[in-house]
Amino acid sequence: MPVLNQFVLYALLCGAGLFVATWAWQRDVGISWLVSVVAAVLIIWLVFPSPTPAKNLGDILGNLSRVILKALWGVAWLAGSAVVHFFVKDRR
Repeated sequence: MPVLNQFVLYALLCGAGLFVATWAWQRDVGISWLVSVVAAVLIIWLVFPSPTPAKNLGDILGNLSRVILKALWGVAWLAGSAVVHFFVKDRR
């Protein structure tokens, strides 16, 4: 469980950091959201383990847990972006 918490924290920080960096560069929250969502999808899809062909019920449950974890990391990434968006939305 501690590893899961660390990866959720890292995803949250990556989402927030990328949003801040893009916003500081462009001063536009729309572009920041676009970059953050595309980066989250690509990184979570390519870096974290994907489901494998299942041979029994244990493999199916393992695949289900991988999909749930990927979704959780995506939600954490976008939550980090949303928190930063809340603080910078009216600053130009």
